[in-house]
Amino acid sequence: MKKEPDQVAEYKISVPLRQTHIMGTVSFVLAIVGLFTTFLFPLALQIIAIILGHIAKSDINANPDLYSGSSLVTAGLIINYLVILFSLLLLVFFGAGLALLLSL
Repeated sequence: MKKEPDQVAEYKISVPLRQTHIMGTVSFVLAIVGLFTTFLFPLALQIIAIILGHIAKSDINANPDLYSGSSLVTAGLIINYLVILFSLLLLVFFGAGLALLLSL
């Protein structure tokens, strides 16, 4: 009696695994590190992470069968944009408060 080959094992062998995009992972790690060091290096890590994130996002969209990690890159970009927004708002409010104190 002849046994049929296991289709799941055959599928795993024939289809290569997609790898997580390295620049996307670096972008996400810089987003997390930038959350805690934004006052030491104002906006430097966020700008680098945004550039890397957009490069990785376009590369993932161009090669969806080769790379994975689109949601990781999107999360990193959202975190970076929010940190920049909150930093700029804090700077504006701090500057307005300082101007008000100096005008008294």
